[in-house]
Amino acid sequence: MLQGCWRVSASRLDDRAALRSEHQQRWASPALAQSIDGGTVRKQCEQALKTGGAGSECAGYVRGLLDANELWYAAMLKEKHLEVLTKFYCAPDNLQAKDAAKVFVEWIKKHSEYESQSAANAFVLAMRDKYSCK
Repeated sequence: MLQGCWRVSASRLDDRAALRSEHQQRWASPALAQSIDGGTVRKQCEQALKTGGAGSECAGYVRGLLDANELWYAAMLKEKHLEVLTKFYCAPDNLQAKDAAKVFVEWIKKHSEYESQSAANAFVLAMRDKYSCK
């Protein structure tokens, strides 16, 4: 009787294998494996700032980077890693993603060498330049 409970048809196994393969392909795609460059994010942010795109890729990316700065600091504080206890930058608590996007766009226009480099790195440098921790 228990033996019947463990039987899985060949078609269900094929379905699971197909889903697993699709999932692996989606997450292994080059677009997701590579970091986005500063020039791409600059263009996305310029467009979002023109259209007021609160739900844009730029807004999501910038909000994620702002959150990551806070999460990093909170994790280091909780774990008492005092030797690395610092924020990457000290932006105001009420900083909106659109305002951070403006800072990023203005900064990267002045530092075009970062257009082909990691947008995350360029974003941190832009924020550090504007909101350094004193």
